[in-house]
Amino acid sequence: MALTRYVKTGLTGNGSQDLNGIDGDDLLAGDEAHVYDTGCALHYVLDTSGLTANSPYKIAPATNPGAKIWVLQQTGGTPVADTDIDTGAVVVDSFPDTDGDACFWEFVVKKGANLRAGLMIAVWEATGNTVEYDQSNVTDDIGDTSDLVLSVSISSDNVRLVATADSDDWSVSTLRRII
Repeated sequence: MALTRYVKTGLTGNGSQDLNGIDGDDLLAGDEAHVYDTGCALHYVLDTSGLTANSPYKIAPATNPGAKIWVLQQTGGTPVADTDIDTGAVVVDSFPDTDGDACFWEFVVKKGANLRAGLMIAVWEATGNTVEYDQSNVTDDIGDTSDLVLSVSISSDNVRLVATADSDDWSVSTLRRII
């Protein structure tokens, strides 16, 4: 049987134009859906491995879901930024630890002519509130960015990207991808 591409305008309203309104009995692994909801274009692929629903990242059919679930494909990432970081610790990004198991932040830190670009990678276990992370700098510093350190933590069941600055007027821009 051939794979199907669906176009919908909602995610979880159980209606004919909602992603979860497609009967699970009509779906095959690998089917695709494009959802145009609140000004966003979202791309989903159907998985049949029995993942747990967690909207908008994983959406199960309302009727006959079985082990089928729509999984959001995040190709470009979600832009997140804080353009006015002063001395101390600032939460640049935060999201529920149940949204996924890992996150990749592509980042640029900047203060005047001082710049650094890199990748922060984190993995966590939500029930134990444990997190491991690593930062790899894709570029060497232009100037000196040693006054700004990035870290990842879990607080109140939220994964947080934290910037700690030893001086004022820093900017952190990221693209976030949660898996």
